[in-house]
Amino acid sequence: MCDFISYVEKNGEILYLTDKEVFSKFGKEHLKGCLHNDILGHGAIRKFYNIQGGKDVEIKDFWNLEKLPKEIAAKIKEFDKHWGKIFKAGHFQTDDLQFIHTNAPEPWKSKAFNQMLAQGDVYVYNCPGFTGFPDGFTAQGDVYVDNCPGFTGFPDGFTAQGDVRVYNCPKYKKTKGKIY
Repeated sequence: MCDFISYVEKNGEILYLTDKEVFSKFGKEHLKGCLHNDILGHGAIRKFYNIQGGKDVEIKDFWNLEKLPKEIAAKIKEFDKHWGKIFKAGHFQTDDLQFIHTNAPEPWKSKAFNQMLAQGDVYVYNCPGFTGFPDGFTAQGDVYVDNCPGFTGFPDGFTAQGDVRVYNCPKYKKTKGKIY
């Protein structure tokens, strides 16, 4: 699986996908075989543009605009306009969301965290300032909290459809009757 953001350099061109390409009639027809959460990867890019070869490039810390080609950097500044539909549809991989949540500045950190909540599995790793989930939080999948020294526990009424694991969180105290 490819990281966000992925692009292909070929013959001096920078080829990548946004909402415009993915959700176009052409995109819907030609990207059917691409995996749900790799719709922005190199394979999808090659399929959409009908190309072979070129150089595969991935820039995980896309918020550092100086690392990106200028045409992509300009679109990152208007992220919701260019990738918002893909993002909200759950096409970003969990590991991309984890990386963004762990390493990016705000507002990217919150955006990734909220999307992890919406997509199901939630992995919170190495976040010293993370103290807990919002009231009413329920998880559709697994929840893992690791190396978050400020994490104190789950809100009342918390439920999860999958596994719940907490590691290396010294302030976390198991509540009597809870299995995690």
